Amino acid sequence: TKSGGNAATACSGAKDTDNDNDSIAGSLFGFASYMARGFKSTVVEAIKTVPEILGEDDETTELLNPRDDRPLSMEERDAIVLMKAFCARPSTPDDLVGQYLAKGFSRCLPSQTPPVLTMDGVVRGKDARLCHHGLEAFGVPNVVRRVVHENAKEYHSMVAGCPRLNINDLIMSLREQVLEEAMLIRFLKWWPKFCRIDNGVERFGIRL
Repeated sequence: TKSGGNAATACSGAKDTDNDNDSIAGSLFGFASYMARGFKSTVVEAIKTVPEILGEDDETTELLNPRDDRPLSMEERDAIVLMKAFCARPSTPDDLVGQYLAKGFSRCLPSQTPPVLTMDGVVRGKDARLCHHGLEAFGVPNVVRRVVHENAKEYHSMVAGCPRLNINDLIMSLREQVLEEAMLIRFLKWWPKFCRIDNGVERFGIRL
């Protein structure tokens, strides 16, 4: 009857929506795989090094820019190639062109942010965190390696919309863990140096 017809129509509409979303996602990743063929020969052989956040001495530099000398894994290299396939190559003096193209990709999947490879596995962009002044050294989950971010900045920032680590991320992480002696010493050395960079975080000292 009429109610049954409405239910059938609603179900059909929901299926069509799901199919459309699957189709859009499939098309995007298919396009990325195609584009990645052109990037693979250049990007993988030219992984950028990570710029240091310089301090007044070597210790400060290392505290604000934790050493991460591990070579990129095959999965990380493949992820960089794939992520760069979603970003426009520099072909115009105006950076806005690339930015609008990147935002266009993200609008194709309005209900979910694209995936990102973190040190804990693959998560949605909104759940990933970008390194920020040494906060990543204290066991905060779902952090993107700095070298991975440096090689696909446009994807992480404009396409996936990954936020930077902030003091609240650190507070929530420390609630779930007990720092070992070496890490506690590092934290006590790091905190005053971090406060010098961002004076606004001093008020969180009591909570930490």
